[in-house]
Amino acid sequence: ISESFIHQYKLHKKIETASVTTAIQRDDKTRKEILSYISKYGNKNIELTEIVDEIRYVEHRLDSADYKLAGSDASYSSSEE
Repeated sequence: ISESFIHQYKLHKKIETASVTTAIQRDDKTRKEILSYISKYGNKNIELTEIVDEIRYVEHRLDSADYKLAGSDASYSSSEE
C-alpha cells in the first residue's frame, strides 16, 4: 500500500526518479551536473537515487593492475620457488 501511495504522490507532484550507479561516491558538483543534465531533457522535479557499486571499482582496479603488469617489464616471483 505504501509503495502505491508513494507512486501516486510522485505522479501528482510530477516527480521523476533517476537512478545513477557508480563505482565510487559522487561529490556534490558531479551530483548537480547530473541533475542539471536530466532536468534539461525531462522534468524539473527529480528524485536522484545513487547506488555505489564498489565491486565495479575493485574489479576495474584489478583489471588495470593486470594490464599494467602485462605491459611492463615487471616480473612476479613466488616465495615458493
